[in-house]
Amino acid sequence: MPGFPGATQGPVPVVRMFGVTQAGNSVCCHIHGFSPYFYVPAPTGFQPGQLSDFQKELNVAVLRDMRSNKDGLSQAVLAVEICSKQSMYGYHGQHLTPFLKITMALPRLIAPAKRLLEQGLRCGSLGTHSYQAYEANIDFEIR
Repeated sequence: MPGFPGATQGPVPVVRMFGVTQAGNSVCCHIHGFSPYFYVPAPTGFQPGQLSDFQKELNVAVLRDMRSNKDGLSQAVLAVEICSKQSMYGYHGQHLTPFLKITMALPRLIAPAKRLLEQGLRCGSLGTHSYQAYEANIDFEIR
């Protein structure tokens, strides 16, 4: 939909929230504009100039992995950005680590993207790396 973040074509994720008004009427709100995402640690030496290549390679891998693409999805990976985060595993003090925030077009694409990254993704000058995914198991609806 024009003016909304996320995919510009094909299906988009919609969160449905249910409630009751003060008058006792049932309400269902369809919430648009939230895209599912997860994180992976950035490989050593990863540069912002490599974001586009990484996104393209992951997008191709996810689309190739799909058994059927009945919705005609052409962009599985909407965005990849670098952000500084801290792993919850172990004590690191105040040390922040570069992570890649990977935004997907649909919640159902998180699991295949995670699996492909864990198996190893080849990306240009980076070579083939295996990635550990963070927050890939958090349900889209409760995020």
